[in-house]
Amino acid sequence: MVLKLLIAQLRSVEKNTNVLDDNIMSWHRNSEAGRYLATISGVGYLTASAIAAAVPDPSFIRSGREFAAWLGLVPRQNSSGDKERLGRISKQGHRYIRKLLVVGATSVLRHNITHLLAHEESAPNEAHGL
Repeated sequence: MVLKLLIAQLRSVEKNTNVLDDNIMSWHRNSEAGRYLATISGVGYLTASAIAAAVPDPSFIRSGREFAAWLGLVPRQNSSGDKERLGRISKQGHRYIRKLLVVGATSVLRHNITHLLAHEESAPNEAHGL
């Protein structure tokens, strides 16, 4: 009896999750910013939608490094002239977006390494210049 209730609840949550996922995908298809962000390797529709929602006005971000600092991925840079001053990594940015970007980057790296290793195994003499 309890197991049947848990299974019914799980199915309900899965159905609701699918509806929300469809809504995010629909928004993404209609969003120019979301589609543009998704062209970045490792950034899918969920990551692109999260970034577009968290940064409604990207004009205040001047560079990729500044965006990474805003997210809490790299130290904030307060440099002037030839003196480089880096702050600390605050990790006070958007934890969810940071996590999505790290997972996406890890996925890209794994894919590229796997692809590279498969290529080296198929042509070992060419890879070493022999």
